Amino acid sequence: GQDIERPMEAMLEAVGAQAQAGACNAGFVRDDAILVVTFITDEEDDGDSFGDPTAWRDALVQAKGGNEAAIVVLGLVGDSDVPGGGCGPLGLAEPSPRLRAFAESFGFGSWGSICSPDYAPFFDDAVAVIDSACEIFDPEG
Repeated sequence: GQDIERPMEAMLEAVGAQAQAGACNAGFVRDDAILVVTFITDEEDDGDSFGDPTAWRDALVQAKGGNEAAIVVLGLVGDSDVPGGGCGPLGLAEPSPRLRAFAESFGFGSWGSICSPDYAPFFDDAVAVIDSACEIFDPEG
């Protein structure tokens, strides 16, 4: 593969063109289920994927039939630009303000540090977020 990570392009392909009838992800995006998007990267998606956090958000919501409440977004990303961030000032991972903004743009969105020594607390919290989304989810049909 390429050395340039494009997680948002991959996400949009997975729920867009590749999720259409006859494509490899056909049936992946369902009206009767919460869509949980998880991305883990030590690099920012800084223009290599088409668009920006707002465009990515809009495309994901559109793929889910306009139902933002049926989407949970979780990201483990670089945070060396955040005071007290887990990656610290040494730059162990690229700062990821665009990916953080994308995750934060969702009511059920959150992010954590890719440099954390233990991801268990992040995923424990993620389960609570997913539970909250499921509590208000009203499947179509």
